[in-house]
Amino acid sequence: MPNYLILIFIPLLILFFIITMNSLHKRGWNNIQERYKYDSGIFYGEKIRIRNISIDGLSSQNVINIKVSDQGLYLRPSVPFSLFSKPVLVPWNEITDLQDKKVLFTSYKRLVVGKPFATTIDIPEKDFYKISKYIKINKAE
Repeated sequence: MPNYLILIFIPLLILFFIITMNSLHKRGWNNIQERYKYDSGIFYGEKIRIRNISIDGLSSQNVINIKVSDQGLYLRPSVPFSLFSKPVLVPWNEITDLQDKKVLFTSYKRLVVGKPFATTIDIPEKDFYKISKYIKINKAE
């Protein structure tokens, strides 16, 4: 009898995981994906490593692959998150403000994205230098 319970429990656990990840991920990703979805295939840019990035207040530890170029900031979720989300390319001219933010003992740079407002992207200050040479702020009107 226990073998049958395992056969039922494992698929239910996987289904619960997928539904939970999808709902959490959509909270932070939908606004940015709707406006900046990148469907043009492979993005050529400098791959950078930022361990902790926060989109619309939802922190992502090692789940978003990031590349930068003169075109903009390219973000692609890792598997299994890429099952529900597409890559995005935020053009540099869509970043309307750069703010300082502090949470506990960590300082962040907050990129305000969109004209009109779409989302915020928080990058740890210690990693911000990796993209700073590309950023050109265009204040919202």
